[in-house]
Amino acid sequence: MRYTVLTDDDVRRVMPMSADVDRIESALREHAEGTLVAPPRFQVAVDKGALIFTAGAVTHYDKQGCWLSRVRPVSG
Repeated sequence: MRYTVLTDDDVRRVMPMSADVDRIESALREHAEGTLVAPPRFQVAVDKGALIFTAGAVTHYDKQGCWLSRVRPVSG
């Protein structure tokens, strides 16, 4: 299976902030209607920090998503 890894700059180039706001509003509506499945974020510790994942799905669609939100460096 092949994955595409997008950087913050990649996302900014193809998706304006107004689209982000629209997606957030849609997710809040789905949550209010009880059709959003969005478990808490989880993280996996790695040598130089942590991989932080966000997963979710809308129950009336056939698609789900998983977002690697960032690699957090170890402080110190």
